[in-house]
Amino acid sequence: EIINTNPDDPITLNSDKTRLTIESANDNYKIKIYTVALCELTIKVCDANEGDITDSKYSFEVKKNSSDGPVIQPKTPNYYVGIMPSTQLYINATEGFGSKYDIAGWEIKKASDTAFSGLTTGSGKDKRSFSITENTIVRLILKEKMFRVEWGVEGGDAGFGVKVNGHPF
Repeated sequence: EIINTNPDDPITLNSDKTRLTIESANDNYKIKIYTVALCELTIKVCDANEGDITDSKYSFEVKKNSSDGPVIQPKTPNYYVGIMPSTQLYINATEGFGSKYDIAGWEIKKASDTAFSGLTTGSGKDKRSFSITENTIVRLILKEKMFRVEWGVEGGDAGFGVKVNGHPF
């Protein structure tokens, strides 16, 4: 970000962000350069025992500043870099077709933390938000979907057969 105190003499930053140029130097200038450590976000998918789940079929979209804000593109899947500190992030987890998992919860751990803690800010079980202040890991905790099937037979000596995927059960 460039803050120019003299709007009559614009300062520009070239496209690869390696050079500042004063367009018309009509006065004495003092240039101060500040550096800010940018943050990284890693999203992991695991079970309640912290085991990685690689076949979850969940995908993520990370936006900044608002739930309708610009999308942050990952450097590699689930790994986001170059985020300004104090940026509010919004994460949306989308379940893919055929997933055998449901969301059980979310956890967060900043680089300065010794352990994960619950991440509860967000709307619905598939969305979370927080302000990133340092390198952070967010875990989506999944559980296998459970199905309960009940049936009953009334009367005398009724019999029935059940097949699962074509095999007797």
